[in-house]
Amino acid sequence: MGNFQMDSKQGLNIGAFAEFLDLPIVNLITEIGYTQKGMEDNFAVTSTGNPEGTGEFKTVTNRVDYLNLSLALKANYTMPIVTPYLYAGPRIDFLIMTDVDKGFKIVYDEYEKVVYGLKIGLGTEIMKILPVSILAEFQYNYDLSDSYKTALLKINNNSYELKIGIIL
Repeated sequence: MGNFQMDSKQGLNIGAFAEFLDLPIVNLITEIGYTQKGMEDNFAVTSTGNPEGTGEFKTVTNRVDYLNLSLALKANYTMPIVTPYLYAGPRIDFLIMTDVDKGFKIVYDEYEKVVYGLKIGLGTEIMKILPVSILAEFQYNYDLSDSYKTALLKINNNSYELKIGIIL
């Protein structure tokens, strides 16, 4: 199996979470979210007369949308204005939609409908500047299972997320 690296596609992530336990330095977080993932790349246009390429390129953008559920253990350190934290835990992604170039449809039609993974992140809460608290997070999502796998091609959707939100 060769290594074929595609460019990542930026997408939307929106979700809601709830925290439980509320111990001095440890919380349990449950989250439900909608995430767009995918790839984008330029491919050389070829023809029978120009098998090496015509000099033109076609941009292909493929998107997959997931409903994801996760559970994470969160360790935080409360200070007067900010509370930095780390978290990690399992996640499960349910494929809900694909929007792909017709040349890639055969692959995406065989995509796994459920993907298991892990998430790890760090962030900070800025306490009660307004009537709500503000948070900023960086999260890495690692897929434990492949979205697609054959003898010639293996696809996973590892991703990075930058999140900004409010806590009510």
